[in-house]
Amino acid sequence: MAFEQGRSGDRRPDVRGDRTLQWAENPPVTVARDDGVGALQFSIALYESGPRPREDVEELQALLDEFAGSHGCTSPSDTTRERSPRGLVASSFQWDGGFLRAWYVSESGNFAFVTYTCDRSSLGARELREAEKIVRSLVFGDPTAA
Repeated sequence: MAFEQGRSGDRRPDVRGDRTLQWAENPPVTVARDDGVGALQFSIALYESGPRPREDVEELQALLDEFAGSHGCTSPSDTTRERSPRGLVASSFQWDGGFLRAWYVSESGNFAFVTYTCDRSSLGARELREAEKIVRSLVFGDPTAA
């Protein structure tokens, strides 16, 4: 996983401290600010071979709806659906005092599922904007390059 450098002098977002190994065996990559309130977690699936999977916005939305339903997340808000230059869907959810924003991103048969979670009472717009910027800066590696 890489982060794309911005144009016009933009810098890569300040990537949070890696917390991956602190929580579980074989977890998704998890990062959080030392002074933050939430955690950003990445699950990546890179295309290797065979027929390319469907990756249109409708398929991504179905994946997001399935995730939300299986986790009791109802009443999505701040929903985003983008078709170009790559597929991206996202929604925010509130449950049991918590806040969750979930994204599915696809490009060239590669997929990323990313979540940002925090306590609802601690939610800060700045940290959520930074998480959004990080998700939008994801660049999938070329699986054919060795």
